[in-house]
Amino acid sequence: GTIKKMIRKERGRTPYMTLRNPDKFPACATALKPKPSFQQLEKLLKAKKKSARQKCSDIYKLISKKYNCDKSLHHLRVMDMLFCTNEGTQEGLEARREFIFHNFLNQVLLLSTQEVSQDEKLTHDDVKLLRWMYYQTAGPPGTTKEEARRTYIEEFEKLLDDAEGSIEKRYGQVYKSLQSEEGADEFFAIGRELYYTGKNQALKHSTFQRLPDFIRNQNGIQAVRDLKAVGAIQNAGEFCDLLQGRHRLFGDQPIIRLFLGDPNNTGKILRCINSQKTRCFKGDSTLWRSLLLIWQICLQEKIMEEFEERMSAIKEKVEGVSFKRAPGVKGFVRSYEKTVTYGEDFTEGVDASMRVIDGLRCSFVVDSISQNLQVGKLIEETFGVARTKNMHQRGNVGYADRKYNVVFVSNMNVEGVTKVKGVESPIQMICEIQVLLKEYYAIKADGHLLYEFQRQPVQKAPLNLRSTTRDAKNCVCAFAKFWILVVVTLVVFLILSKRAGCYVSNCIPTCQVSNYPRCESCDIGWGCDGYFLQWKTVECYYIEDDWDIIDCFCTHSGNTTRCNHFNYNNTRTNAPTSSPTPFPTYEGF
Repeated sequence: GTIKKMIRKERGRTPYMTLRNPDKFPACATALKPKPSFQQLEKLLKAKKKSARQKCSDIYKLISKKYNCDKSLHHLRVMDMLFCTNEGTQEGLEARREFIFHNFLNQVLLLSTQEVSQDEKLTHDDVKLLRWMYYQTAGPPGTTKEEARRTYIEEFEKLLDDAEGSIEKRYGQVYKSLQSEEGADEFFAIGRELYYTGKNQALKHSTFQRLPDFIRNQNGIQAVRDLKAVGAIQNAGEFCDLLQGRHRLFGDQPIIRLFLGDPNNTGKILRCINSQKTRCFKGDSTLWRSLLLIWQICLQEKIMEEFEERMSAIKEKVEGVSFKRAPGVKGFVRSYEKTVTYGEDFTEGVDASMRVIDGLRCSFVVDSISQNLQVGKLIEETFGVARTKNMHQRGNVGYADRKYNVVFVSNMNVEGVTKVKGVESPIQMICEIQVLLKEYYAIKADGHLLYEFQRQPVQKAPLNLRSTTRDAKNCVCAFAKFWILVVVTLVVFLILSKRAGCYVSNCIPTCQVSNYPRCESCDIGWGCDGYFLQWKTVECYYIEDDWDIIDCFCTHSGNTTRCNHFNYNNTRTNAPTSSPTPFPTYEGF
């Protein structure tokens, strides 16, 4: 079938790269071959007198034509075109990379940093295409810049220097114009970095917000309760999924080995929790750092709306100021990368994520220096300030803004307002506020992609792939094994469902704990044939807490299907008079 997405393997290889003998498997080779092909892309880019905007538009049209109006960039498999040995010799692939550089990257990247008219400016889709082409030409994860761009490395470095020079020149022009503005002397005299915390206090959340109990005790049972209190998990099924690397904060890609190192060891922490041990996996800093970061992000999500409301109130007090909301709390993957860095730089323990203080953030864009000073004064009067940074210094002709790290005290846990159970009152988190002049804001937006490329010059593997050690076979074997398992699973399901009713599961393979709202479907005739029984089971344990429904089974009674609900002490409620023994049976509740 059609390969709709690039599936990265353990070494960053695509399915096409894993096919070592295309002549032996011609059908597989045909299915995996890039479409559109490099020859089609080459013909399009060779056209003379085309602007960067026109080239971007033509590439989208090429994809759309090939895939029935779907112009998703994952169809443009440039990495396979440029790095897969099934596409040609090493010399031929290097020539292809150089061609893409000279006929696309060079022109489009330079344009993205220049001050041009609105008609010439890259659109949002054009920027997405530029990012895609840049990282696809960087090769699979683990490929160095020198390996990927060997034949044009000097020209590539010059391109980045020219693009950076274009941005710096624009910043310099703004800096020069500010010197004669009203209030410039006061503005540039503000210290570069000022701390307002106590002498021995670290700039991290835990200076103001008490750590959750599960981190102080490294207690697994308490971790479940604290994570549920901030909305990180809602039921036992979601906790089971979390330990196996799936959570809404992780996006579409499960982070398989982040918590226990080996997904097959999921049962270890469950057994540890069930045994009521005081500490589980005490020495596993990755596990506890990850759980604390999830707790931290979910707590910030709870107070985000209140944070934005109180920030936007400042905007109303200064005419002409624009308030820019962040797209959300800083994501898990980027925050985890910073957590690891802070853990090394500050020799932090499991609470290293407490130093990620820009999870909640926003910006004010102002027209003048006087407005900048006004907004800054209002921030200082409204919130407790832990640190300020003023990059507007004499001689700084590059990017500049003013940053405030404020201690935001939420009203959520005060008397009379809904409280977050298990979190000490009041909630006090450090947040980041940027105050930017509009000229700097516009240039920063144009230079953002260049900054990203400089910070991350090569393609990184997703977090779960950086820590995995499994050596997968080629794509043909993988597909064959998958379909064999599917067939075996369906046969086992059909046999067991007739003998013992059917089991509702929402967990991934190594654990079966269901999400109880799905049981409600039984009442409206959700039939057993729609359920999928995992072929492999392990022991699952439920933490006695506020959840009174831990699992459900659907059983047949005549021609009807209905749910049997179980509470935490394993007694059946609303059960039919005569019911089959549910499958599988559990131990250790």
